[in-house]
Amino acid sequence: ADGPFPFPFGSNGITMTEKGTLIVSNSGAGTLVRIDASNGKSMNVEIQGESGHGWGLLYATGRLYVITRTAIYVLESDDDWQNATVVGSIDIDKSADGETATTGTFGLMNDYGYPTEIYVTYVRFDDLFRE
Repeated sequence: ADGPFPFPFGSNGITMTEKGTLIVSNSGAGTLVRIDASNGKSMNVEIQGESGHGWGLLYATGRLYVITRTAIYVLESDDDWQNATVVGSIDIDKSADGETATTGTFGLMNDYGYPTEIYVTYVRFDDLFRE
């Protein structure tokens, strides 16, 4: 599971859409916040489906990728991120011992229709928080 955590987390990821809307993840609450960069007004994004507790965000080709400890959730929106729908998820390819960094890839099409890849590095920091 992604949470709850034995320590408090707040904002833990930020990205910007092509319209200049900021999207911020709140890891502790498991929410996404939409911020209108022109006036600073914010609101929670209403999400249909499970999107985990985001540790990082990436916005590319009209989709939002919410990176968690266990998966990458793919979200789409047709109203400038007031509402979003989870359209898929990608399991993070963890190392055999589950304690070291690893990299997973998944395909995307860029704005020009050429295939590209996104590399996500996953690092577990559990040892830092053990007593």
